Amino acid sequence: MSGCKYESVLTTVGGACLGIHMPDTDTHRKLLPIGTVAAAFGVSVPTVRAWGDAGKLSVIRTPGNQRRFLESEVNAALEAERAS
Repeated sequence: MSGCKYESVLTTVGGACLGIHMPDTDTHRKLLPIGTVAAAFGVSVPTVRAWGDAGKLSVIRTPGNQRRFLESEVNAALEAERAS
């Protein structure tokens, strides 16, 4: 570990990537990869990509330019979808 506050640490269970923890000053935000978000909503990856581009979900880009989504925001959107 380099000690860089932007260094990412993958979270895995049974070899499956569940997200990335990226330090944000003194708290941690769990970020989800696009495929995980698509599976949670039961939609395709291009649909989630379009939602991010349209601002329906906030997108955070990794240093490798991959899209990541805040778990808290995804969970809130899922709850809103279930309530409607």
